[in-house]
Amino acid sequence: MIRLAGETDRPWLVAMGLRFVQSTSYAALLPITPAAVNVLIDNLLEQGVIFVAVLGDRPIGMIAGRLMPSGPEMPLIVAEEVAWWVEPEHRDGRAGYQLLCQFEGWAVQSRADVCKMVAPAGTTVGGFYERRGYRAVETVFAKVLHGNVRSPRSPRQE
Repeated sequence: MIRLAGETDRPWLVAMGLRFVQSTSYAALLPITPAAVNVLIDNLLEQGVIFVAVLGDRPIGMIAGRLMPSGPEMPLIVAEEVAWWVEPEHRDGRAGYQLLCQFEGWAVQSRADVCKMVAPAGTTVGGFYERRGYRAVETVFAKVLHGNVRSPRSPRQE
């Protein structure tokens, strides 16, 4: 079953968010802590969307995203995936596919023009996206600017 995430899902979302980061090259890039994941969850629950895949009463996966305007020169609304995770022991099922379908449906209902998904470096996720009709359009590079990396803060903390 796929449903919108709520506050009671927070412990699962934090744990999945940390496992997601640790499984990608983001782990070496930024200091991701449970507090930072909580801030991101706050932001997404307020200004985006988080769906969870549930088996019994336990979340086994999630997808989170937000709407982003692309800019005045090309005024499109982009539904941008922020994180997508399915617990490894459940990846042979349909939870990931169902999460993506739910996210795409939310994007359509939100009147997004484009859905943007991320394939972490070194993974085969791109092939899955291509089979779903996505096209590779760019490769992203990131650099930590030492001394400028800040832990994200919730607006309530500022």
